[in-house]
Amino acid sequence: MKPKTKPMPKRSRPSRPPKAAEFRETRVPKAPGALRRAAEVRLSEKSATRPPKTQADQRRLQHELEVHQVELEIQNEELRRTQVELETALEHYAEFYELSPASYLTLKPDGTILQANLAAASLAGIARSRLLGRRFRVFVADEARAAFADLLTRAFDTTAPQTGEVPLSLEGKPPLTIHLRAWASKNQSECRLVLTDLTERKQAEERLRDLNLMLRASGAINALMVQERDPQRLLSEACAILVETRGCPFAWIGLVQPDSKRVVPMASAGKELSYLDRVTVTWDGTPTGRGPVGTAIRTGQPATCHAPATDPRFAPWAEEARAIGFTSVAAIPMIYGSRVLGAIAVYSARTGAFGGEELKLLQELAGNLAFALRSIEQDQERKRAEAALQHLSARLLQLRDEERRHLARELHDSTVQDLAAVVVNLGFLRTVARRLSPEARKALRDSIGLASRAATGLRTLTYLLHPPLLEELGLIGALRDFVDGFARRSGIRVDLDLSPGLERMPEEIELTLFRIVQESLANIHRHSGSDSASVGLSQTAEEIQLEVRDAGHGFVLGTSGIAEPGPLLGVGITGMRERLRELGGRLKITSNSSGTIVRATLPHAQPASGNPP
Repeated sequence: MKPKTKPMPKRSRPSRPPKAAEFRETRVPKAPGALRRAAEVRLSEKSATRPPKTQADQRRLQHELEVHQVELEIQNEELRRTQVELETALEHYAEFYELSPASYLTLKPDGTILQANLAAASLAGIARSRLLGRRFRVFVADEARAAFADLLTRAFDTTAPQTGEVPLSLEGKPPLTIHLRAWASKNQSECRLVLTDLTERKQAEERLRDLNLMLRASGAINALMVQERDPQRLLSEACAILVETRGCPFAWIGLVQPDSKRVVPMASAGKELSYLDRVTVTWDGTPTGRGPVGTAIRTGQPATCHAPATDPRFAPWAEEARAIGFTSVAAIPMIYGSRVLGAIAVYSARTGAFGGEELKLLQELAGNLAFALRSIEQDQERKRAEAALQHLSARLLQLRDEERRHLARELHDSTVQDLAAVVVNLGFLRTVARRLSPEARKALRDSIGLASRAATGLRTLTYLLHPPLLEELGLIGALRDFVDGFARRSGIRVDLDLSPGLERMPEEIELTLFRIVQESLANIHRHSGSDSASVGLSQTAEEIQLEVRDAGHGFVLGTSGIAEPGPLLGVGITGMRERLRELGGRLKITSNSSGTIVRATLPHAQPASGNPP
């Protein structure tokens, strides 16, 4: 009799695929025989409660079948778990790919777009369905298509990622600067492309670069203002600095004409300098006054134009701007107090070149330029006033000399002669004074003495007013005569040192030098307390030098170490300076407790021919 076999248990199929969390921790072993051992372990766990078999063959066969069944169950569980993990990973990848802020594209070798995420479609500004199937090169700017093609070729030819930057030209959007990172798949059937928009960063870098350049230009112009006192050179150099340092292709500065309401260009630099010859700019309400420059002057605020070719305010100059290529203009008024002096105009070939921070720097620069111009203007007005005052002083000195000469001649030719006649007549009366009373004779003697002293005093006065020897003998003879007379009258010993070879000089030079000696010796007599003095006169090929020294207690000096005019010196020092300045000379006075030195220097003049008239 055959042994009775036990029927095989039915294999039950799971009603649903288990979730990943429901799987047991058993994993499919990878080592040879490990799967069987794992099945035997599980089978032993299941068969621990079964009744023992009586027939060995049936037990062995059933054991083998059950082991294989368990093996299949383990493998099925592992496959379902792997499927769930793959689906989860795919879901995560899809979410990451679609929702990533980075732009991803997948391209064929010819550049056709196979896949694109939402960020890439948003970057291109079109629906993703319209993006797929198109070649990426159509979005690349014309000038960069060759570079993009080379990058794509290198990505497919090599296994290393390739990077580069290309500008994108997208319909209805401003140009974008994109960083590309491309790498091909292992089978080189497609290429992954990551796009990063660098436009804002590039714009920020450009703004920072422009600000740095503007700071450098502003610093250079401010340093120029300290040194340059000529307004035309100052404005011209300022425009040149804006062009060379800031990098503006063109810059100009115009000043207002209050009467005509015109803006007159004073300086310019850069290309197309003839542009200003072809345009008219005003600051009134007419079309030529509605541009940036006219608006800035009229309103006192910076004005910009970022589309000169299409902006209606720029219509009078649109053709010129289009031909030259200017796409941005900024005008900044130059204001001093409440007065608008003019405006600075700077141009750029880049749209939106002048931002708020740069306009602030330009506004500060324009204010500094206005202050410098007004300072130069005031300085020139002061110099003109000083020149007029000096001319007036020189004229007054000249008139005073002429009046002195006239007065000296009148006194000498009339009053002195009359006094001399009186003295002669009184002398004649003295010869017949025996018949007079003693009182009358005494009065006569006194009258003769008074008349003689008056005549002597008038001769001295006429000499001081205008020494006649200066015209007759020249400066050398007049100095010798005056120094001898001064020494006798004052008791001060005076040494006169005259260089050999001195010749006659023009009348105004001789008179100026004589007056300086006269004034200096008078000051020594009145103020120095010195008992000696020296007068030296020399002449070189370039200049004439006069020096008067004393050994007195000196003058009160200013902070410069040079004696300054004051009550102690009298008005004569001012006269000395004015006389010398009118002739192109200079006066220097040094003083200390050991004495005072007066030095007068005049440029060398040709010797006078004959006596002056």
